[in-house]
Amino acid sequence: MEIHLHNISIFSSSFLHIFFKGNNIEQVFRQLLTKYPVKGEFEKTSEYEKKVSSITYNDIYAFKIDYDNTLDFEYDPDNELLIIDLKTTQITNPNSSSGSPKEPGQLFREDIIAIKTVGDKVSSYIGTNAFGAKKVIKKNTGVIYGLIPKEKIDWISINMKPAEAKKYKKTLKVLLICKTYTPDKLYPPAFTGAYYFSPTFSEPIEMNYVAKIINVEILELRIYDYNTGKILGKREFY
Repeated sequence: MEIHLHNISIFSSSFLHIFFKGNNIEQVFRQLLTKYPVKGEFEKTSEYEKKVSSITYNDIYAFKIDYDNTLDFEYDPDNELLIIDLKTTQITNPNSSSGSPKEPGQLFREDIIAIKTVGDKVSSYIGTNAFGAKKVIKKNTGVIYGLIPKEKIDWISINMKPAEAKKYKKTLKVLLICKTYTPDKLYPPAFTGAYYFSPTFSEPIEMNYVAKIINVEILELRIYDYNTGKILGKREFY
């Protein structure tokens, strides 16, 4: 299997371009929504199902994780292992993971691999708890882009010498190579949901983001040095 991006073959190459950024998830999200037709007001369900059943999703993409809270790197010098923990962010989905329409008032929750945020804005306001105590609340808004993998990935480890781990510690990046899929043909692989974190008195931070999400099947995860493009390790899932 080959994927050619920016004139290089990712699967067969041991190097990427320097400062390799992969595909722009914002553009991919928009393209997927444009590709998927909207059911017409007077269109029969059977006709619509026939139309969308012919759509194929064979394109392969490479997304660089730019959201700091997604990745946690830990090095084990005794076993010479770099351990990468992929932490998820929970969002609400207007459809269930199986693609079934939601019931009125029902929210489906999904764990996503957050890729990036855009349009971040920070403001503050005074919050009051049930006892009348006041606290300054920091409010974060924007748009978060992410992936829902077909198969969950919690963490991976790769062999790495201590000197190499020390050298690349600050420039390590993770690339997810994946293809899109849809759990249900009646729903596109991309959808818009919401990411909300309610503030508390002990943690006075509110997160209120529009979530733009793509369903994917992860084929490969690669760890590379952003400054040189050198691939330091990989894990295949296909």
